Amino acid sequence: MGIETITSTSNQLVKFARTLHDKQTRRETGLCLLEGETLIREAYEAGVQIKQIFTSKPEAFEELMPTEIYQASSKLLEYMATTSSAPQAIAIAKPQPIDAPTEINFAIYLEGIQDPGNLGSIIRTAAAAGVDKIYLSENSIEIYNPKVIRASAATVFRTTIETTSLSKIKSKFTRLLATSSVKSGARDYNILTVKQPDKVLLMMGSEGNGLSVASIEAATDLIEIPMAAGIESLNVLAATSILLFKIKDLMKVSV
Repeated sequence: MGIETITSTSNQLVKFARTLHDKQTRRETGLCLLEGETLIREAYEAGVQIKQIFTSKPEAFEELMPTEIYQASSKLLEYMATTSSAPQAIAIAKPQPIDAPTEINFAIYLEGIQDPGNLGSIIRTAAAAGVDKIYLSENSIEIYNPKVIRASAATVFRTTIETTSLSKIKSKFTRLLATSSVKSGARDYNILTVKQPDKVLLMMGSEGNGLSVASIEAATDLIEIPMAAGIESLNVLAATSILLFKIKDLMKVSV
C-alpha cells in the first residue's frame, strides 16, 4: 500500500479526525485520537486497532502496514491535534474490549473525577499497583478523552475499566475503604490491616467535592493520610497513589 499525501483541511479524513475532539462522536463511533509516535506505538502494542495514521514521518510507521498511512505537514497536524503543539503523528484508533479478570480481589472506584490528567494518571498508577479492575462513576470524565489517554500513557487500553454505580458493585467487596474530611472517625491509613479473604475496594472522590455522602456511608473503613500542620488535603492523584501502594503491600503480605 502506497503512502498518500494530504495537504488540505477539507480532506474528509482530516475533517473526521477533528470530529473526534468531541465526546459524543467518540461515543457514537467507538473511535478515538492518539497523538504522538510513542503513544501510537504503545496503543498498538496494547492491541488497539490503528485505522489511519497522519504523520510528517511516514517512514517511522512502515512496519505497521497495512494501516493506512498519510503524509501530512506540521501545519495540518496542528489543525488536527487537541494539543497546543503539533505532534509528528496523529492516529484514528479503535480500542478493543478487555476481558475482566475471573476474580477481583483489589479494585478502585473513582467517583466524579473531572480532571482528565488526574484520571489518566490514576489509571496508570492503579495498573502499576496491580488492581484487578477500575470502576468509574457515570459523572466522571470519559476514558477516551485525548488528555486521559495521554496521561495514562496508553494504560487505559490495557486495564479493565467499567462505568457503573457504587450500588451495583459494593456487594462484591468485603472491605470498602474511603477517605473523608466530613465525617469523624477516620483512622490513620498506616494502621490499616487487610487479611485473606478480604476483597478490597478503594473509593476515591472528585477533586473538589470528594466522595458523596452515600459512598461514605457505604464504607466499612474510613481512613486518612496524616499531614503536617497547615496542610488541609492532598490532590486526588497523590492521595490515591499513596493508598493504592499501601493496600498493594498489605494484600501481598496478608494472612
